[in-house]
Amino acid sequence: MDAKRGITCLSFLEQCILFFMSSNRSTDALHNKTGPGAGIPRYEQIKRHLRHDIDSGLLPPGQMLPSQGDLAAKYGVSDITIRRALQDLARSGVLQRIAGVGTFVREERKLPRIALLLLGFDQVEKWRARSKIFGDLMAGIGEIAWESWSVFSVVRLNDVEAARNFIKEQTAQHLLDGLLIKSRDGTVLPELVAGLTIPYVTIRTTGPGVLNSALGDEFGEAQQLTRHLITQGYRRIAFIGPPIEDLFQRRYGGYVASLRGAHLPLDESLILRAEDYAIEHAGLWVDRLLGASGSRAAPGTTRFDAIFCGMGTHVASRMIAELAERGLRVPEDLGFVMHDPDDSGELFEPPVTSAGCSNFDLGRAGAHLLDSLLKNQVSATSQLILPTHVVIRASTPGPMHNSPLTTTRFTIAAQDHKKQNHGKQIQN
Repeated sequence: MDAKRGITCLSFLEQCILFFMSSNRSTDALHNKTGPGAGIPRYEQIKRHLRHDIDSGLLPPGQMLPSQGDLAAKYGVSDITIRRALQDLARSGVLQRIAGVGTFVREERKLPRIALLLLGFDQVEKWRARSKIFGDLMAGIGEIAWESWSVFSVVRLNDVEAARNFIKEQTAQHLLDGLLIKSRDGTVLPELVAGLTIPYVTIRTTGPGVLNSALGDEFGEAQQLTRHLITQGYRRIAFIGPPIEDLFQRRYGGYVASLRGAHLPLDESLILRAEDYAIEHAGLWVDRLLGASGSRAAPGTTRFDAIFCGMGTHVASRMIAELAERGLRVPEDLGFVMHDPDDSGELFEPPVTSAGCSNFDLGRAGAHLLDSLLKNQVSATSQLILPTHVVIRASTPGPMHNSPLTTTRFTIAAQDHKKQNHGKQIQN
């Protein structure tokens, strides 16, 4: 037994000597204040150095690292700096720390398994026609999954019960470590996330009890678009919002905030909440806004001089066509702005002023937040609000056409609007 123990100790001693001798080449860079590592925190430099030795095979799987004190002496840093570097590598699955024994290169790196749950998109043919939404979303998530060595899958389920059964089965078999949720109906999210035992992030929608979300700045977007219309001289601005409660209230809140900021009255007859996203209902919504004006309205006789379509580009396109059928042209008779996550307003005729946050950016931000939650790098309650991209185009020249427009792009920094309440709940 003693002989065997002696062989084991000798082997480990030889490995430590080899590690220290062969890695002297790069520790010089850590002590160099003007080298390529200058400006990078010391613990981060040590992490990169150790990761390089692991990836190159110098520290093979199962290898025990020198003690924390020896590493501190080797790199010329404090034990605290070494401890942070080792903890970060352990959290990312590269190292395994065993109390009272030591720190080892993990034998087999565990790849995090994450899934995108698409909930409630059961009308397959309708949503397939809007495949860019999901393609962009998955591309953003996939970029972070690739960078973080995660296994990424996508599942589409129709209701909360099916979703909860799926999550239960996957977690019981250790096949799911984190979840991204894109729900057509935001009101079901509190029921779904209640009792979840794995990290999750909802995308674009949130609700009571939802801890982690990646959101567009819907309030700021609506506020900027409405403010632009007012600046251009429009005063009677109609608003049509989405059926999802959370999204409607945030966009509606921004719209109302701009009206109040300009001391303009809020005309509730010009506010409409859509029942769904079906483009075939666009004509019905136009008729509701026109009210007593009739099926064909003469320019200048409508109750509104501009429309804010908070429904997305597919509905906006049909609404412009339905307005034209009723004798109202954009921008000759009406100004028009829209929510546009795809930045496709330039493809309209005329090009339409728009604002939004892309599904790619939301997917990427949501996946990055989930990866940080899995690594315990952020609070268990985190909400990301992404900035809004606004593009001014030819659809809003002003009622008298006295402000001809060229395409102008700018970005509005995201703000926290949770404490603001700008109006009562609007029913369908």
